[in-house]
Amino acid sequence: MQNNHIAPLLVENWTRICDVLPKNFTWIAESLFSYPAKFYIEKADAELPAAKCKCGEVCNPSSCPCLKAKITAKGLIRSEYANFINECHKDCGCNRKCPSRILRRGRTFPVMLFRTSKCGWSVRTLVPIPRRRFVMEYVGLIKLYEECINVDDQTYLFNCDLPDG
Repeated sequence: MQNNHIAPLLVENWTRICDVLPKNFTWIAESLFSYPAKFYIEKADAELPAAKCKCGEVCNPSSCPCLKAKITAKGLIRSEYANFINECHKDCGCNRKCPSRILRRGRTFPVMLFRTSKCGWSVRTLVPIPRRRFVMEYVGLIKLYEECINVDDQTYLFNCDLPDG
């Protein structure tokens, strides 16, 4: 691990193409939002603010309203909630060392982003990862579905449906 406590991310090109990364590639540490997506999210946040706790310095996963028992006291993600996790955030009363903030700590296991000639870009772990552990966040440009209908460039698109629609 590095001094900033984020595990290394290595990038390798396993092809004979000289460029390691695409020409227009820009590294981002957190997701970006199109204007319509940002507007939609801000409107939804205003109508239904995120849960926040008043647990004090450290939250109890069994009673914290942010967690609703989605994360165990040992920092494991409960398997029935693996698709969508809610956790403490900057507006909560707890501090950064709160055990419920496992996702916001960033990448905890070293991984490699690599390019192959047949499958394009992929990611793999460099160490064994225990079940139900957070590995890293996938970030990118977040758009509304309607904005993606006529995308004609070589882009990774996937639909991100939340449990409540």
